[in-house]
Amino acid sequence: MNILIVFSLILLTFIRIIGLGVSIDLFFSTKHPRFRLYIVGWFLWVISGVLPFISDITRDQLILESVLIFNNILILIGLLFIIYAIISYFQQISNVLIVGLSLFIILTIILLFFFLGLDFAINFTLIIYFLFFITVITSSWREWRNMRNFLGDSLKWFYGSIGFGFLYVVNVILITLKGYSFGLYFVDDLPAIIIYYFFGIGITILIAILTIHLEHSLSYYHKFELKDKYSHDLGNIMQIILNAVETQTFLKSKEQVNVQLIKRKCTEAGNLIKEIREL
Repeated sequence: MNILIVFSLILLTFIRIIGLGVSIDLFFSTKHPRFRLYIVGWFLWVISGVLPFISDITRDQLILESVLIFNNILILIGLLFIIYAIISYFQQISNVLIVGLSLFIILTIILLFFFLGLDFAINFTLIIYFLFFITVITSSWREWRNMRNFLGDSLKWFYGSIGFGFLYVVNVILITLKGYSFGLYFVDDLPAIIIYYFFGIGITILIAILTIHLEHSLSYYHKFELKDKYSHDLGNIMQIILNAVETQTFLKSKEQVNVQLIKRKCTEAGNLIKEIREL
């Protein structure tokens, strides 16, 4: 295995470990189920970064091809989970759909590998990569208005990730058409290695950054909504207090009722002010 590939795989694995760590931290901080998808996706990517080194210690053709296929499966399923974790910020995602797609991809690749060979299985993975890309584009187009309001500064990272992902898929297709194997593990074409891993490392870094930015945007968006809600509720409470004070002059018989109402609403207003200050 080329030394540049070894270095690139180590760097990729390190970045993926960071992504996994960030996802675990955010899961314990937010308790949101979407980070389970992130955790599974990053974990599978970490394993996929280690597997290629097995191919460097064996010359058995079946083992080599099996490692390549299993590596492809891990990358694809990991990507599936991460993509749906990102989409879940804008749309509800069914766990049944994710599990069903994962099983379909795994079984199809394995069957193609055993019955039609490595090339057919690899070509199928390229189709899946392209379909993933189309899924992200379609989802972002349908939810463009909500995304624009929600993402804010994260929008540039989102479309940067899509752009890099598109270039990565195109690069993988060109490499395959050139006759090289996925990952270039047994290739010494230096320009091809540099370009391939440049896009691979780049998209991985962008996804890790996007994960952090999306959560920050979500937190900011929720704070803005809560501040707007509390400000509106506080305005209503103050209006009730004002009306109660004004009617105090005219409704002497209800003096005690109005006093209690004023006290209660003042307490509610004070509680809301405290909550707003904590945002």
